[in-house]
Amino acid sequence: MLESSDTKNIDIRSVEPIIMFDYSITPIGLMAKTLTYKSFIKSVLIRVPILAKLIHKYDEYDELQEKITCLSQQLAQVECEKQLLLQEKQLLLQEKQLLLQEKQLKDTETTLARCQLMDGFIRYLMRREPKEDEISQYSNSSLSDREIFIQLFTSDDYQSRLQIPKNNALFGVLTKAESIKSYLLYPSFDQAQLFTTLTSEPYQLSDLNACLNFLKEQNWLIPDKTTFLDIGANIGSMSIYAISSGYFTQAIGIEASSLNYQFMQWNVSINNLESQVHALNYGLADFIGEQDIICSPYNCGDFRMSSQQTENPENLYHEDQFNLEKVQFSTLDCLSEQHNIIAEKIGLICIDCQGSEGLIFKGGMEFLQRVNAPIYVEFWPYGINRLNCKDEYFEFITQYSNEIFRWVDEKVQPITLDFLKDFYETYLHTTLHLDILLLPEKNS
Repeated sequence: MLESSDTKNIDIRSVEPIIMFDYSITPIGLMAKTLTYKSFIKSVLIRVPILAKLIHKYDEYDELQEKITCLSQQLAQVECEKQLLLQEKQLLLQEKQLLLQEKQLKDTETTLARCQLMDGFIRYLMRREPKEDEISQYSNSSLSDREIFIQLFTSDDYQSRLQIPKNNALFGVLTKAESIKSYLLYPSFDQAQLFTTLTSEPYQLSDLNACLNFLKEQNWLIPDKTTFLDIGANIGSMSIYAISSGYFTQAIGIEASSLNYQFMQWNVSINNLESQVHALNYGLADFIGEQDIICSPYNCGDFRMSSQQTENPENLYHEDQFNLEKVQFSTLDCLSEQHNIIAEKIGLICIDCQGSEGLIFKGGMEFLQRVNAPIYVEFWPYGINRLNCKDEYFEFITQYSNEIFRWVDEKVQPITLDFLKDFYETYLHTTLHLDILLLPEKNS
């Protein structure tokens, strides 16, 4: 290796340049020189380790710069996301504010509606103006609407008005059904129907409307079958609903109880429907003659044929408190001939007789086969079992029905005979029941 003094005697002009190394752009910062091979080697050997370290440092520097750039981009992205989250938070706060305002409005409407309901309870049941602060007291109460209704219903003030005077007058509560532009008079003692009517809509109106809407969709509402047959007509509400629907021009209401029959006549008269609704005071079964019915003291819709069974371990409805009434019974086959009920004009039959439906089917088989119309009927295992007519009920369904439907959450659901048999066994000792629709095979 050359000593450093050797380089001093080199004449650059006499030596062919081996390489031009521009140090002015290197990390060492030296001036450019033209070197001989030996001088170059010496220079490189001295400076390569330093150069290598510097290049490595610059590589690290470049990596750090890339990381810094990447982190800056990530930071910018996070900042952008932060701004979006702040905007979303602002929107959520605005939505929360709107929901709070909506809740306050609903609370106000609910309070107003409850005040109106309490006002109606007092005016309808007590037949007087509300006392000072009485409405606000009931409206702000923690009691449910039904509990307040029962409290008023069972009060001495109300009950004293139910005492039958010497002239045997009947007391009723007259309500106005805006949706069907009709009036309905209910017996004053009827908790079940009165509560439903005063708190929502006329009793069972939505049930019949759902049935009629389905029958319309299935093309069962035929123009020349415009008579509605209402068996177990109660106070005539279903017959009035049917006429108000516009699908029927005539209704025949058959009711066993003399009390309900009287209220049905009043309701027909109040609504000027004497020429369209024909009321008949009979019980229907599979025999002709007199038979007791038992009458609930708090629900005029729960009047039933008395049972021949001496034991009733369930006593689910406190039947031991029911009153007795002797009633004239007939069969549907006989009654239809006696009162000239034309089977071919019947467009829909509604039957709600608290468990005696199987006996009605048995006593009206000939007439019903000629009707060939949908039958909207109650299926109540407890009531059917009381009268021991399960076999008659299922036999009729087997012979008459092509399709069977029920309503679940306001939706129509097809069911089978096996489903009904399972329902019967499962809920035999409970209060549960179904309203079902029996569709025969359409006549060609």
